[in-house]
Amino acid sequence: MRKRQIDYAVKKRVRNQVIREVDPIRQREFRQSLGVGILLVAVILFAAWQHHELRQHGYQMVEIEVELIKVQEENQRRRLEVEGLQTLERIYTIATEELGLEVPTAQAVVHIERITPAQPAGDTVVARGNAMGQRDN
Repeated sequence: MRKRQIDYAVKKRVRNQVIREVDPIRQREFRQSLGVGILLVAVILFAAWQHHELRQHGYQMVEIEVELIKVQEENQRRRLEVEGLQTLERIYTIATEELGLEVPTAQAVVHIERITPAQPAGDTVVARGNAMGQRDN
């Protein structure tokens, strides 16, 4: 029998160093895609923020409308109260009973007439004082 002989060779280890060059076209396309993506995300975030603010203002408007209705009802109630307090019967009752006032008689009433000043004669001189206290002639 023959012995089988194995032949083998010692191979030298080869280091394959691949140096990649930056492809400027692919890099530019990547930057453009990234820019468009960032812009799209920014637009979506802005639209979501606007939608959120719109909803918040809607809720505030509902609250303000409810408060307005309450204030209008309170205002109507106060007006009715003021009208009730201004009635002549109530005022007369308070004046006579609480304050002790009496209705005046015809003899107690004094009428004051407004007197118009007389016009100066045509050839007279009227002296008036100005702001400095001096007389104008």
